[in-house]
This record gives sequence, structure tokens and C-alpha cells, in this order.
Amino acid sequence: MASNGNNELDDESCDSCTSDDSRESDFDFDYDDLVDNLNELELLDEDSAMDTGELKLMNETYVADGGHTSISLKEQTPISVFRGFFTEEILTLITDQTNIYGRGRKSSDNRRKSSNWKDVSKKEIESFLGLIILMGINDLPNMKLYWSKDMVFHNAFISSIMSRDRFLQIFYNLHLADNALEPKRESKNYSKIYKVQSFIEILRRTFQENYNFGRYGTIDESMIKFKGRSSLKQYLPLKPIKRGYKVWCLCDSVTGYLFNYKMYLGKEADSEKETLLTERVVFNLISNHSFQGKHLYFDNFFTSIGLLEKLKLQNIKAAGTIRPDRAGIDSDFVKKNKMERGDFKTIIISSSIIFIWMDTKHVFLASNYHKGNEVVPILRRMKSGQRVTINCPQAIKDYNQFSRGVDRFNHRISCYSLDRKSKRNWLRIFIYFLNASISNSFICYNQLAQDKITYLNYMVSVAKSLCSGSERIRRGRPPSGRKPKLASPQTVLTFDNEMHLPVKTTRRRCAYCSTKEAEVRSDIECFTCKLAFCLKEGKNCFFDYHKIFM
Repeated sequence: MASNGNNELDDESCDSCTSDDSRESDFDFDYDDLVDNLNELELLDEDSAMDTGELKLMNETYVADGGHTSISLKEQTPISVFRGFFTEEILTLITDQTNIYGRGRKSSDNRRKSSNWKDVSKKEIESFLGLIILMGINDLPNMKLYWSKDMVFHNAFISSIMSRDRFLQIFYNLHLADNALEPKRESKNYSKIYKVQSFIEILRRTFQENYNFGRYGTIDESMIKFKGRSSLKQYLPLKPIKRGYKVWCLCDSVTGYLFNYKMYLGKEADSEKETLLTERVVFNLISNHSFQGKHLYFDNFFTSIGLLEKLKLQNIKAAGTIRPDRAGIDSDFVKKNKMERGDFKTIIISSSIIFIWMDTKHVFLASNYHKGNEVVPILRRMKSGQRVTINCPQAIKDYNQFSRGVDRFNHRISCYSLDRKSKRNWLRIFIYFLNASISNSFICYNQLAQDKITYLNYMVSVAKSLCSGSERIRRGRPPSGRKPKLASPQTVLTFDNEMHLPVKTTRRRCAYCSTKEAEVRSDIECFTCKLAFCLKEGKNCFFDYHKIFM
């Protein structure tokens, strides 16, 4: 039975109805390469019919319509731009709440390692975040391996910044809110994301203050991977990340800048029943911002005739793929009649227009500002390998060009995952928005800097700057300052094509002079023989033993 599209519980998105095999993007998301490699933005994963001159003009128009940063800095370095997003206010919040939580654990259970808690400073938090970023670039299955003595895993830079125990102590006590002040579940102020609420609200403000939104925007879902127990966990089988927290995102279509977001917290108790969930999400993301005259694009989960009409009343141009069973669409019109490749038909409903275009399959798209007679020629490859020119509505061309803003953002933050497993279900939300801060600041830096850099180099620069000025405090007996004695020729013996060298070991019985009656122990052994020997001034059992075999 066909659905009327008004199902409030329909919270899982489907793939776009375009002929794309996948909504995954294969773009290089470096901002500078976005201009040079725009020819990789193929219409429906095929070749565009533009010549070089047309493509160059399209590039210039495409970038000119993108958003731009509002940051003004005298010193345009990666770390200075990043600090404009991950502000002093956020560092103070993390430092204070981590110390509160650490002290509380210390006083509650003296048997735990937390009983050794020492208050963390802002500089330590910065170094901790820098190490988290570096661990995302150099991924290992366990955090402890970065301090391993095995040179296969050992990371000299990470281990020189902070000791393993101190890093893990900060990691296990990391906190963003005071548990003692959390409202009761029955309270009106109760929030399912209380432990990260203040953090994400501060970030939202900095994201919007540091960027002037462009002409084109995309609204879509983003997933935070989480497989543990949580009432917020969603299952979206058609997404790359199938289980986790769902975040509604508004991104710049050109740069992939995350401008606004809203976490899905389940069915809203005070929601208006006559309003669709998708409409509430869209208007929540664009509220308090001037979007008049701008373009919005979304997939068939959001698109409805009612939404397009409401957006047009606000002078917002919108388009998106649409499900053929949405309310208001004539069932006879959407019947999949036989059509040749390149054929299309349209129908006007109120002030919106519905397109059905035949590519390898039927494509359904709705728009509140396109015209039905706007057509562009494109090249398609047939099964035989032959290229043919077919017609494509301008609306579908625009949709494929400007509907991938959230995909750009998701792709960039997934390149180097900072994610770490934890029983704390809010920790992955914190890591997700830390990743978003790096992504957004990277976009702004490349718009400000003359010499653009790759995302990897930007992350490394930020991480090193966060760790700068920190040096691991090594405990134990300080070095004596005496130079170690070099082995004398008498203690370096070679025979049987093997070299016998004295090395340090645990104290064991001397293999040459120790007896039951007079036990003698030494902390020197032969590297090859694996036997302990006395080796000191006036007594050289090491040499006396080996000369027997020489």
C-alpha cells in the first residue's frame, strides 16, 4: 500500500533515487584541489559534455558561489586558525570538568589508579588533544602500543610528550560536564546529551561566527559510529556507518563546511503533529540565519511538496530527489512507463515542478524554482562502450553538482579517524565534533593562506603546535652525569664466528666462580652464552671463562 509521506516514525533515510550506484563521493576534498579537479564532479558518475572553456567558467562560478571565512588574523598559521574554533572557553570547560571528575573518583575509591589523580592544566589538555590527533593519523589497535618497547609499534614523538600512564589517566577521567549538576530525568531541563550539551553549543556558535555561508547548501544525515547501549542509537542500513548516533547537518555545498547541526534525540514529546519531522529539521537548521535567495538541496528523505512550498514562501530555492509515493503526487504520473534514455516528463503541482528522467533507471526530482524546458546535453557511455549525447534536465544537473556538501564533510573527517572505543557513550560525540573543528578550520585556513596545504599536513601542523612546549617528565633517579665506560678489548671476545659481549641483566649466580659454599652473583651476562659472570676491577670471570674455548 502506498504511503502518503506523512509517517512521523519514518526516520531512516534511503539512498537517492538518482542513477548513482552509491552516494559515496570519490572527490579529493582538499580545498585547493576542489577547484583544479572539478572535472571529477561527473554528472551521475558519467562524463560531462562540456569543453575546456565551459569547464573553466563553471569552476570560477562554482567557487565564487561558495562560502568564505569571516576570520581575520594577523598571523595566519594552522594553529591560530584552529584556536579560533577550539577556543579558550572550550579548553577551560574541558580542564575544569576533567579536574572535578578526577577529584571525585580519587575521593570515592582509593584502590583505583584514580587515587593518584593530579589536576590537569590547559597545556596538558592541549597536548592530550594533539596526541589524539596524531594517533588518528598513525592508527594502532591499542593506545598503549604507542609507548611499547617494540620498535614496530613505538612512537618516539608521542612517548616524548606524555607518559603512557598520564595520558590514560586523562583519557579515563576526561569530562565535559559536572555529573552532580545533571537534571533529573523527570525535570524539564533534562537532556539525553547533557554531558556534551555545553560543548556542542559553544562549537555551534564558533562555527557560525567564523563563516559566511555561501549560495548553495546541503541538508543531510551524518552518523557517529556507536554500537554500545544507548536509547539514541539508530540503525540506517543504507549508510556507510549503519549503527550510531544520527546528526542532521547543514553544510556548504562547495566546501563541505559544517555550518549548523542538530542531534537526533528520538521522538519529540512537544512536537506538532501536523508538521513532518523532516520539515521541523530543515527549518530548525536554517532558523536565525538569512537564507533568502539561497539554494538548498536534500535527498528523498526530506523532499516533499509541502516543504518546497514553505521554502518558496521564504524566498528559498530548493530541490531534491523525491519518493514517488509522496503526498500530492498523481499516481498515474509516476507510473514507470517505458521511456528511452534521455527522455523526461514533468508535472507542475502548485508552484513546484516534478521531473521524471530516464537514465539507466527512472530518476524522480522535485524543485520549486527550475523550469521544465531547461535542458543540457550530456555524454553517456553505452554498454557497447560507445558514447552518445542525451538530454538531461537542468534541475538534475544542479542537484548532482550541489547536493554533496554533507558527503564532502563526512569524507574528510573519515580520512583520519580519531575515534576510540569507550564505554562512555558520549565520548564518540566529543571526538566527532573535535574532528568537525579540524575540518572547518582547515577550510578557513586554505581560504586565508596563500600557500594551501593538504588536510594531512594541516592536521600534523595543528597536532605538533598543540604539543609544543610539552616534554614528558621522567620519574626515577636522575642521571649521574658520568660517561659510561667503554668495553675494553679484553671484554670483547670473538670465536666460533660469534662475538661474545658483556651486557646488563638481572643479578644471577656467576657461572665461573660461584659455588654452593660461596655464592657469588653478578648483573653481567654474555650476550651469546646467556651466562652470568663477574666483571669488575680485579676480577674478570667473563674473560677467564671464555679463554678456555679460545
